[in-house]
Amino acid sequence: MIAMNITYIILKALKELNQQLSPEKRISISTDALLSNDEGPLDSLGLVNLILIVEEQVSNEFGVQISLSDEKTMTQIDNPFKSVKTLSDYISRLVEEKQNV
Repeated sequence: MIAMNITYIILKALKELNQQLSPEKRISISTDALLSNDEGPLDSLGLVNLILIVEEQVSNEFGVQISLSDEKTMTQIDNPFKSVKTLSDYISRLVEEKQNV
């Protein structure tokens, strides 16, 4: 259930982010969408904007504060920002850890 809600939050954040982007730079709104890797469409500014939107929405939805720009996130072996799915999986783990504290 958490993962489904987080995926929805990310997709909603992408829709919001797309409103700021020119039509040719908009990101596909799907669970398979690539985000930030060699093939992903997000540049560093787009990634920062996505992070801010998602962190705020996760806080509103689950009542926990997560950080997607901390050292723990940035040093992951597998890039959590590769796709919507990888980001959703990573955030789900963070939320579960915070809720179990």
